[in-house]
Order: sequence, then C-alpha cells, then structure tokens
Amino acid sequence: MEKEEKEIKEEDIDEERRRRRRGGGDGEVKEIKNEEIEEEEIKEEIEKEIKERIKEEEKEIEKEIDEEIEEEEEIKEEIKEEIKEKIEKKIKKEEKEEEKEKKGDKRDRKGDKG
Repeated sequence: MEKEEKEIKEEDIDEERRRRRRGGGDGEVKEIKNEEIEEEEIKEEIEKEIKERIKEEEKEIEKEIDEEIEEEEEIKEEIKEEIKEKIEKKIKKEEKEEEKEKKGDKRDRKGDKG
C-alpha cells in the first residue's frame, strides 16, 4: 500500500513538473528561470573544467617538448665531442707523419754527406 502511495506521489510530482514547464503561472516561470540558471551554471562549470584540463595538457606537452629539446642538446654535444676527438686524432696522425718525414729527410741528408 505504501509502495502504491509513493508511486502516486512520484507521478503527481512528475506531472506538476511537466505542468510548470508548459506554463502554469508565476511558479512555473520562476522554476523555468531557476532551471535555466542551473543549466547555465552547469555549462560554466563544464567550460571551466575543460579549460583546466586543456591547461594541464598544455603543461604536459610543454614538459615533453622541453625534455625532447634537452635530449637533442645532449645529442648535439655528444656529436661535437666525437667530431672534436676525430679532428684531434687526425691532427696527431698528421703531426706523426710530418715527424716521420722530417726524420726521413735528416737521414737522407746524412746519407748524402756520408
């Protein structure tokens, strides 16, 4: 019995809401305005939440970009070091060859004298 009464009350409440939405006097207008205000507040909250999520995503993307830039800089430095080492090795090799040539020239000169 109580269950039936609850169902009837719920149906009455639903019917009253429908009537107010359709235009049942001052009370209905106020309710519609309140609903519109609530909808607007919900929209604003959703927009605010979306903006916050976008900001968070932007921060995360910026962080990833910064990390990539840092990695690229490290790679550039490694490449510079490798190039520097190769140049130094080449210079040393050329210096050794020049020394050998000088020693060879001295030997040739000694050989010419003798």
